[in-house]
Amino acid sequence: MLIIQRHQKAAFAALQRDRFLDQTAAYLRRWHGPACEALSDAELRAFIEEGVIRAGRYGVTLEHHVVQFIDWMLDVDPGFDADPAHPRT
Repeated sequence: MLIIQRHQKAAFAALQRDRFLDQTAAYLRRWHGPACEALSDAELRAFIEEGVIRAGRYGVTLEHHVVQFIDWMLDVDPGFDADPAHPRT
């Protein structure tokens, strides 16, 4: 029987998270170039990580939906979810 230890699971999770951040950054640079061009790679990665955290507060955890949330941060407003003019359901 194969046993995956806790530190191995953590390593897999870190690799998956890095892959998500890299792919999302590439997507944002391609489709939201003007909005991202002033951001360094580290700043864009921090923006994405903040989006992941904020999306998670609303129970948004599927990668596709998290990317949509981050899209809204760029298209609508970085703090769109905190704006009282946008009602929450």
